[in-house]
Amino acid sequence: MDKNELLNYITERYLTSYDFNGIAIYNMPSFDIEDLVSLIRENLVFVISDQDNINIHINCYNCYSDKESQIAFVRSKNCFAIYPSTTHLATLDIREEKPFTAMIARGAEQYRVMYFAVDALELYVNNPQYIIWDCGYRGNICVCDNASEDVLHSEFIKDFGVAYPRTGPTDRDRAIGVFLRDLSKLNYESQCKWRAFLLPDQSEFIVNSGFVQNLMIGEWVKKYWIFDALLDEIQLINLMCQNIGLPPLFCNEYSREGNELIGYRTLLIPSLRNYYEFVSAVEKIVINNLNYKSFQQNALHIKPIDRKKSDGTLKGSIEMLEEWFSINYFASNPKGNEVFKKHISGTLRSIRKIRQVPAHELYANKHDKVLYRKQNELIEEVYLAIRNIRMMFSQHPLAAFVPIPKHLQDVKNIVLYFKIVFCVNKIIRVMTVTVITLCVAA
Repeated sequence: MDKNELLNYITERYLTSYDFNGIAIYNMPSFDIEDLVSLIRENLVFVISDQDNINIHINCYNCYSDKESQIAFVRSKNCFAIYPSTTHLATLDIREEKPFTAMIARGAEQYRVMYFAVDALELYVNNPQYIIWDCGYRGNICVCDNASEDVLHSEFIKDFGVAYPRTGPTDRDRAIGVFLRDLSKLNYESQCKWRAFLLPDQSEFIVNSGFVQNLMIGEWVKKYWIFDALLDEIQLINLMCQNIGLPPLFCNEYSREGNELIGYRTLLIPSLRNYYEFVSAVEKIVINNLNYKSFQQNALHIKPIDRKKSDGTLKGSIEMLEEWFSINYFASNPKGNEVFKKHISGTLRSIRKIRQVPAHELYANKHDKVLYRKQNELIEEVYLAIRNIRMMFSQHPLAAFVPIPKHLQDVKNIVLYFKIVFCVNKIIRVMTVTVITLCVAA
C-alpha cells in the first residue's frame, strides 16, 4: 500500500475498533517503513512503543515519545502500535453523537480525568437501589442485590475520584474526577446526563493523589483513611478491655464493608441533610455504642462505679465515662481530668448536641460548602478523642500485651482526604505528661 492507503488503513482501524485501539505492528499488512516515517514527520500519525507504556494498544496518557525517538523505534522494528494523530482526526467528519465517546474518537487520551460538579452523584445517592462505597480518595457506585431490573441493566460510573481545588484550602470545595474511558462506555442518555455536570474550567481541580497512585500508577495506597482508623481504634479498645478483664467498652464493632453505616463517609454533596446523617452515624458508633457494663465491673486496678445517681436516676453514658476515668485514671490529677472533660467527653457531648437538631426540630435542607470543613473538623476531633481513650487504656499493665497495629502507631499515617493529620493536638502531650499510676481499687 502507498502512504495515503497506509494512513487511511491506520485511521479506519482506530475508528472502527471497539476501544479505539492503535494497530500493533504485527497486525499490519505489508507496507514501506519509510512511508510510516514520513507520516510521523508530517504529524499525521504517532506510535506508542512498549518502552512508552506497558499497554501499547490504547492511548492511555499521551505518553508517546518525541518524533525522532518514534522514528528510531520504528526503524528498529520492535513492538509498537500506530495511531492517527489529533491533527489528522480533526480534518475528518467524525459523526459520533455520544459526547465523551466523540472525544476519544477525535484522539483524546483514554485515561484523561474529567471533572464534574459533585451534584452528578445525586443520580445515585438519592436512589436506594444504588450503594455509594467510599474510601476517601476514590469511590465506587454499586447496585443493590434487590435492585429492579432496569437499574441492574442501567449504565453508571463504577469508579470516581475525589478532587480538590488546585489552589487554596482543599476543604473549601470538592469535585468528582472520572476517567474519560469510563465515560465513553456509557450510553447516549447517560453521557448527556454527566455532560450537564461537566465543570467549565477543567484546570481548576486536581484529582486526589491516592486515585492517581492506585488506579493510574497501579500502586497500593499506604496512608490510612481516618474513617477506617476510627473503627479500628474501637476494636482495639475492646481488645484491651478483654485483656484487662472488663466487658467491651463499645457494644458493637463496625466495618465499612457492610451497609449498616449509612452516612459514615465523606460529604460528597454538601447538604445539611447529608451532614446530619453523618453526625447521626458518628453518634451511633461512638456514643450510643458505649457499654454501661464496662463501667460496673471490678478488674485489676479498676474500681467500678454505680449506674444510678444519689437521687436514683440513671447516669448517661458520657457521664459514666467521665466518672470512670476520673476515679481510675485521674484520681490525683485534676489537670488531666479537666483536659479529659474538655477534649474527649466534651467532643462527644458536642456530637450529641448537633444530633439534637434533626432529632427534635424541623429544619430546611440547604447546600453549603462550609459543611465540608465542618465535617473535616468534626471527624478529626472524634478520632483524636477515641485515640486518646485507647492510649489511656494502653497504660494499664494488662493492656500492655495488646499489640498496636502498625497503621495506628504513627498519627502521621492517618489521613483525611489526603490532608495529613500532622498532629494529635496538645491533648496527647498533656495527658502523657500528666499521667500518674493508675488508681488502685480499694
